[in-house]
Amino acid sequence: MGTEPEQREITNELDNAVRWATEHNVPLFLGEFGAYSKAGIVSRVRWTYFVAREAERRNIGWCYWEFCSGFGAYDLVKNEWREDLLNALIPASGKHYVSVDTEYGSVSGSGWYDEGSYATIRVSETNLGFLVQDVFDHFEGLEPRDRAIDARTVEVYVDGPRGIGAVWRKDYARLSFLAFAVCLGIGVAVLLYKRRMLA
Repeated sequence: MGTEPEQREITNELDNAVRWATEHNVPLFLGEFGAYSKAGIVSRVRWTYFVAREAERRNIGWCYWEFCSGFGAYDLVKNEWREDLLNALIPASGKHYVSVDTEYGSVSGSGWYDEGSYATIRVSETNLGFLVQDVFDHFEGLEPRDRAIDARTVEVYVDGPRGIGAVWRKDYARLSFLAFAVCLGIGVAVLLYKRRMLA
């Protein structure tokens, strides 16, 4: 999923390939696409799902790279599938991925949900930092059927893949108060010094 420009970059490349294949009367096969394990699982699932579905929309066969190493959909140590990636490649009928991004703190709720259900998305902390705080402000990507539960929790209606973002803002109140207190302290000290010098 990603941003619209990121999505357009992928779909434009696929569309260019389809045009070329049509002009030359050859089939297309998207081989060895994947998302490396150093990226977070949420972005890996989102990207994998998006690329696979966009290829399928254009009748392009695909092959995921690779089975059980750095990109792997299978965990050889645990001897089990990485369910989120497996579902991104071969989605279960009526299931959709809800992804949540945040620049600060942590957010819960990313995962696979049944179509027609609600995914509960929650920001764990709302204020981070000391003098300059990062303060949770709102969620973006919400739609009319989504519901706000409280200041840091929403229920997202699952009618397809969804991408929700936690938006934060900077709060300079503590820094401003400290600057004011320092200036006030300096001003008082200067006044007391001048009084003493005049006395």
